[in-house]
Amino acid sequence: MTRPAVKTQANGGFHWGVEWSIDGASGSTYGLIVQHVVLRQNVKAWLSPLEPGHDILTVEPGQNGRGGLSTSWYPIWEAWPVRGGMVFVGEHVTGSAGSDFYGQTPVGENTKGTTELIGRADFFPNLTLPAGFTVRNTAPAWSVPMTTTDPGLTGGTGALDHDLTATWDGINGDGATTATTV
Repeated sequence: MTRPAVKTQANGGFHWGVEWSIDGASGSTYGLIVQHVVLRQNVKAWLSPLEPGHDILTVEPGQNGRGGLSTSWYPIWEAWPVRGGMVFVGEHVTGSAGSDFYGQTPVGENTKGTTELIGRADFFPNLTLPAGFTVRNTAPAWSVPMTTTDPGLTGGTGALDHDLTATWDGINGDGATTATTV
């Protein structure tokens, strides 16, 4: 897996694309890369910055007109077919543009918080797409087959961590987002 730098925006925004690959893959390598992704968030907002004395409240990103990822979309399992040693998104071989993206639009001004995406990707040789995986063409997986039900897969070659933690403070600070990855 190739991991380029994370691009950040103020108030929790980030974009991180990675390129999946299989070490030692050959023309006879077939199967699926399946990634299990969990989202954890702790986000606060100062709802009335112009009115002194109002509380800072916990808010849900991706809800009520707020940017960010919604915890209601997770957990998910996403699948990338591997055919002839190459990783695909749909019918297209993944390229330098990336095959998997973690991204969040800015949550909003006067917010502070942490967004954690915890991913575990594993390669399952000679596995075909299990029932229940579908392409939804919507967040969070877009054109990648996904399910929200644990497919109970066994026999992978070993899980690879794929984690991102973004933090920002637009209440007491300038809202700059910092991101760490594994």
